Amino acid sequence: MAENPPAAYNWCLSSRDVCSFYERKLLRSVKVPYLIRDVKLGETCTLSPKEKRFQGHWIHTLATRDQGAEAGQNKQTLVLLHGMGCGLSVYHQCIDELSSRYHVVAIDMPGFGLSSRPKFPEGAEEVEEMFVQALEIWRREMKLSSFVLGGHSFGGYIASCFALKYPSLCSSLVLIDAWGFPELDPERIRKISPFLRTVNHIFMHVTDPVSMLRMFGPLGFSVFRRFRKRMVRRLDQETADALVSYLYHCNVCDVPTGPRGFRHLCGPLAFAKRPLLPRVEELNELLPVTFIYGQESWINSDSGYEVRNRRRKMHTGVHVIAEAGHNIHFDQPHLLCHAILSCHPPPAHLKQLEIPRDFKFSV
Repeated sequence: MAENPPAAYNWCLSSRDVCSFYERKLLRSVKVPYLIRDVKLGETCTLSPKEKRFQGHWIHTLATRDQGAEAGQNKQTLVLLHGMGCGLSVYHQCIDELSSRYHVVAIDMPGFGLSSRPKFPEGAEEVEEMFVQALEIWRREMKLSSFVLGGHSFGGYIASCFALKYPSLCSSLVLIDAWGFPELDPERIRKISPFLRTVNHIFMHVTDPVSMLRMFGPLGFSVFRRFRKRMVRRLDQETADALVSYLYHCNVCDVPTGPRGFRHLCGPLAFAKRPLLPRVEELNELLPVTFIYGQESWINSDSGYEVRNRRRKMHTGVHVIAEAGHNIHFDQPHLLCHAILSCHPPPAHLKQLEIPRDFKFSV
């Protein structure tokens, strides 16, 4: 692998090739064999008329692959969704440990990272449906019949929405500092300052943070790095630099349709327009759900405990990880993996992930 990223001669000094360079740089720390490719939606499975909007689109996918003594083991599949403004490589410190029990599959969600950029509608319900629909088409292309579905932040929201729509496909739900559960107290809106009201209006009705970042052009990376310092404070310098570069290029290498879709899901103060707490009773009553929070996160763990109270007869666990903020997979990856691996005992009969033949080894 080259030591320097390829050159990019555009306003943001970014490209998919540059993003791919930093993705591979982060994934060099992964020791287990893995495969990576762009899964084309509708390539092998039939699309319904409503699903035709995904024709020609793809989802960038990583899947671990067992070799030697582990090749005959019948592991369950764990699918990981990233948070807002991220990509699959944010899990690079977790893949090895999680692969001891699971076939780990991580994706760049539609509109993010190295996946294609479908245009999302403006209605919150329609945006939610489109993310879930893309994930379902991808599932059919991957020939997955049942899997553990995990998601961080915004990815936790989409994972929950998928479990609500397709309850028979998820054997377990793992929500890592998930966004979008609580309802907004109207009294809280009345108390915010005029300045915050203005900022809130801009991000709800005018633009989104990623589009604003792109406006900085060649200065964008310096701005981004300054605001991302705290996120990578527990990483060594080389990994921190690669991660900040990766996240920057995930956001600016192409049109940010994913972040724009996310903006349409947000109500005042970045609360979800369609919060999940009122819908939690609709979850499959037999579905195990695990909430994992960072003790220092801006996302409150109260929602996890509230869900556990509402699902008293069902398996619902809540873990709070010390010395971890919102990005637990950066701050405490080992403890996060331990929480995921201890969630639920593996089912007696598991469906092994069938890797498509045209998957290619990463480089």
